[in-house]
Amino acid sequence: MHLAPLSRSRTALCLLVCLPLALLGQDTAGSQAFENLYQLELESNLRWQLARLRGDHERADARVGVLADSGVWHLGARSVVEALEGADVSCRVLDRSQLSAEGLAGIEVLVIPGGWAPYQLDALGEDGPGVIRDFVKRGGRYLGICAGAYLAADEVEYQGITYPYPVDLLDSAAEGPVPELPLYPEVVTIRLSATRAGRRRGIPRELVCLFQGGCTFEEDPDLTVLALYPDGSPAIVSAPFGRGEVILSGAHFERPPLEAGGLKDTPPPDGAGKLLRELLQLERD
Repeated sequence: MHLAPLSRSRTALCLLVCLPLALLGQDTAGSQAFENLYQLELESNLRWQLARLRGDHERADARVGVLADSGVWHLGARSVVEALEGADVSCRVLDRSQLSAEGLAGIEVLVIPGGWAPYQLDALGEDGPGVIRDFVKRGGRYLGICAGAYLAADEVEYQGITYPYPVDLLDSAAEGPVPELPLYPEVVTIRLSATRAGRRRGIPRELVCLFQGGCTFEEDPDLTVLALYPDGSPAIVSAPFGRGEVILSGAHFERPPLEAGGLKDTPPPDGAGKLLRELLQLERD
């Protein structure tokens, strides 16, 4: 595939929503294009974080931390924050310097949005995976969306090859590509079906999502399936980890469908804040 290094065209955006670590280095030219694109995404994330600090939007008592550093899709991260704050749940936008016990103090939920998992992993540093495990083990919740879901598994099985992952919040594997859905980098709109357990967590019976190369999940007795892909494989799951909980989604429910501007600078879909609040079992501030 060919991509102009600094293009912000729709094609470029299509290529950066969710790439698993499995694909790192398969195409040197492609990797350089992603590196250039993610430099722009990182700049957008840091400018956003500074603007929130200057505008006094960051609260010391924020209950949800959303990572917005290297490898994080800016629109995805911003949509999570906008949706939750619109539903009266305070958020703190985090960079790598705050991935510590002190930086996560008071946070109830840590969100790792979609993006490119290799750079997300780099942003975590050597200590980040352990900090995240300790946070969840002590009773925190982790929400991983697309790349953030791949990142949390103990291993990724992608196109028949197994890759170990260090965050290791899930005993089962994250698997890709999802049967009957297009291969990365194609972006499509899909409809998920909520299970009974998912409906109890606020997921509507049918959930329209943006999808690009996300994962499904290997069956495990500790795994609760909350929503299904069209082929019946798990799309959103939860599992206990210590005193906390891990919630992973292979699809982007925080963004509107492709036809409604999912890859453009549009607000999160109606109801996204309520869904996130109920899924994460958060009361209003």
